[in-house]
Amino acid sequence: MLSTIIEDMPTNSGVSLAEYLQSVLDERQLSIRALATYAKISHSTVRRVLAGEIVDYPTLQALADYLNLPVVTVYRMAGLMPEEEESVASVVLAEIENMLRELPEASQKKIRDMIKLEWEYTRQEETEEESEQVQRKAS
Repeated sequence: MLSTIIEDMPTNSGVSLAEYLQSVLDERQLSIRALATYAKISHSTVRRVLAGEIVDYPTLQALADYLNLPVVTVYRMAGLMPEEEESVASVVLAEIENMLRELPEASQKKIRDMIKLEWEYTRQEETEEESEQVQRKAS
């Protein structure tokens, strides 16, 4: 069942986090304590997730890391974000997030800084273009 859920993952809107986590336990034949150890959260927190309770964001991030899922997918399964149809952009972002997770932290920060520079450059160009359009209209 887990492999089916994973294959359908970003578009499978009917699966709750509790159901997904139970599938992980069953498929991997893990105890709650073992899953908690691997995910670096307490076993009582795993029990709360399995009971369908809402947990904090760091816990959801830890689960996303352990499950190798985009955190947005885990938020949706937890009912904290609305379901939405996957756009090309969101699929690309999810793919980038998964690739980044596999890199060392120093590489992640370097890539983040490169993206930030590109974003700032693009915003600056857009602002300059808008200013030119305003000046043309004023003349």
